Amino acid sequence: LNQYRLIVPRTRNLIEVVQFIILIALFTLTMGNRDYSQFSGWEIAFIIYAAGWCLDEFASILEHGWHVHTQNLWSFLDITFMVIYIVYFVIRIHGSATGSDEEARQALDILACAAPIIFPRIAFNLMPENMLFISLRAMLGDFLVLTLVAGWCFFGFLLAMSWLSRWRSEVNKDTDPSPITIAKWMLWIWFGLDGTGVTRSVDFHLILGPILMVTFAFLGNTLFLTILVSMLSNTFSQIVVNSTAEIQFR
Repeated sequence: LNQYRLIVPRTRNLIEVVQFIILIALFTLTMGNRDYSQFSGWEIAFIIYAAGWCLDEFASILEHGWHVHTQNLWSFLDITFMVIYIVYFVIRIHGSATGSDEEARQALDILACAAPIIFPRIAFNLMPENMLFISLRAMLGDFLVLTLVAGWCFFGFLLAMSWLSRWRSEVNKDTDPSPITIAKWMLWIWFGLDGTGVTRSVDFHLILGPILMVTFAFLGNTLFLTILVSMLSNTFSQIVVNSTAEIQFR
C-alpha cells in the first residue's frame, strides 16, 4: 500500500473547494457590478472561468459516467448551475450581438437564479459527512416522485372545476375564473397559505364546487402531506442507521 495515495481525495477536495470559492467570488462581483449595456471586466472573467468550470464538470461526467457522477452529494447542484449558466450565456451573447439591453437584463436575471444553487454548494464540500446532506439527495428523489404523482392526481380536480366554471359562467357571466386562477387557488390550499379557493368554490357550482374543493383540501393537506412526511422520515432513518456505509460509499 502506497500510503501517500491516501491524501489524494483530501487534496482533491481542497482544490475543488478553492475553485468553487473563486467561482462564487466572481459570481458575486459580476452581479454586484452588472452592466446591461456592456460586459464588465468581472463579468468577462466570470464567463471565462465558469466556462472552464463547466467544461471540467462535463469532462468528469464523460470520465466516470453519468451513474457514477450523480452519486456525488452535490451533483444535482452542479448540473443545475451548468444549465443556468448555458442559458444565461446564450441569451447574453445574443443580446450583445443584437444590441438589446432587454435581453441582457433577462440574461443577468436568469444568472441571479444561480445564487440559491452555488452558495449552498460550498457547504456540501465543507461538510461532506454531514448526515443531513447525505440524506438530502435520497429525500429529494422521494419528494419529486410523490410531487409528480400528486400533481397528476390533482390535475383531474383542476379539469373538473374548470369545466364546472364554464357551466357556471353561462348562468353568471361576471364569474368565470380561468384554469390558471383555479390552479393558484389549489396551490395555495395545498401549502396552507390561503382558503380563497374554498370560499370561491360556489362560483363553479353551488353544490359540486365546494365538494370538489374540500375533497381536494383533505387529500392534499392530510393524505399526501402525511405520506410525504412519512416517506422522508423513513428515508432519513434508514440512512442514519447505515451512516458509516453511506459515508464510505460517497
